[in-house]
Amino acid sequence: MRNLKWVHVCVEGENLVLVRFISIVWVLLAAVPAAASQEIHPLRVCMEASFWAPHTFTISDRPAGVHVGLLEKAADKTNHQLEIVRLPWKRCFKRAWEGSVDAILSSSYSDERSVFLHFPDDAATALKSRFRVTQGDEVVILRSDTSFEWDGALGSLPSPIGSKVGYRITSEMKKMGILVATTTNDKKLFTMLVSRRAHSLIAPRGLAEFYVDLPEFKGQIKILDRTVSSIPYYLAIAKSGRLTARDAKALWQAIVEVRENSESYALIWKRTAEAMKQCLANKAICR
Repeated sequence: MRNLKWVHVCVEGENLVLVRFISIVWVLLAAVPAAASQEIHPLRVCMEASFWAPHTFTISDRPAGVHVGLLEKAADKTNHQLEIVRLPWKRCFKRAWEGSVDAILSSSYSDERSVFLHFPDDAATALKSRFRVTQGDEVVILRSDTSFEWDGALGSLPSPIGSKVGYRITSEMKKMGILVATTTNDKKLFTMLVSRRAHSLIAPRGLAEFYVDLPEFKGQIKILDRTVSSIPYYLAIAKSGRLTARDAKALWQAIVEVRENSESYALIWKRTAEAMKQCLANKAICR
């Protein structure tokens, strides 16, 4: 009780000083959450070094595309300083495994990838997850002089089937025992078809539409109406990177909010369309 009385006396004797001290402490404490909420965190994301329009590509060495626009907005909402690095697709996964990048833009789900990448909880089962970046179609490309009615079975496509190294569909076809001709280069993929080293191709729709219109391929190749698949693509978070599972969920939720905001999403598509027009006018500036 003596100690308590002594404290009380001290308060009585230095009331004004104590009040001022308490006021300063409260101001400082109140400022801590505000400062913390504004803290900027680094976010290093790997993007495939290829033309995957309208999802991801570069124009004059600047990242562009719908997925890039969504990621930029989501990074702003979650106070991340975004850095995008462009690497061959398989190297993106290697870097994510090592933890030298924090995420991959954008990956489909597979059990193998989930060993070292965080995906939304429903990614293994959802045909169209709410937490996707976007939905993407894969299509079949044939030579224009090929008369073929496809029944939808991968095994019935003219083989060898051209497909990119590292793509999910490539691994699936190989597991099925289908003869696949692979390359790491987008343009070589279509060159293989025209030169008859492959007799059909499977590629993302945006990529196929871009190459079908190139002067060197125009009139020589065609896209079938029937899609191979329509799959959700995600911002896959590296488990060995700097982000936690909680950070991952915050980013996925931010992507949802941007994508479901009609005004923001329309603006992202508008900017992507403008960039793609520039690519069509001068393909040399786009990769």
